[in-house]
Amino acid sequence: MKFILAVILLLSITLPTNSQTCPKCYYDRAPPTGHGNSQDSLNRTQLNIRLDPSSLSESERYTLTPALDAAMDEWNNATNNSGQHIPYHFYSTDNDQEADFTIVKGIVAGGG
Repeated sequence: MKFILAVILLLSITLPTNSQTCPKCYYDRAPPTGHGNSQDSLNRTQLNIRLDPSSLSESERYTLTPALDAAMDEWNNATNNSGQHIPYHFYSTDNDQEADFTIVKGIVAGGG
C-alpha cells in the first residue's frame, strides 16, 4: 500500500511539471500537393522545407541545417511494418517560392 501511495505521489508531482503544450494540429486540411514527383525511385510527392533566414541567425541556421537534413533522411527512409514508405520525400530549399514548409523561429503559444 505504501508503494502505491508513493507512486501516486510521484506521478502527481512529475506529470504536471513534465507536460508540454503542443502546437495546434490541423486535421481539416488537404494533403500537401508538393512539387511533383521526387527524384527517388519510389515516385513520391516532393515536399520542400526551408529554414527562414529572417528569423534565424547564421549560427542558428548552421546548427539547424544538419539537424534538418538528418530528420528528413529519417522520414525519407522510414517504413511501416509492411515496408511501405510515407507518400512524401522531403528536400531542403533556400528558395521561399519553392518551399512547402518554412521553419520559423518563434515562441510556442502556451509554451515556454
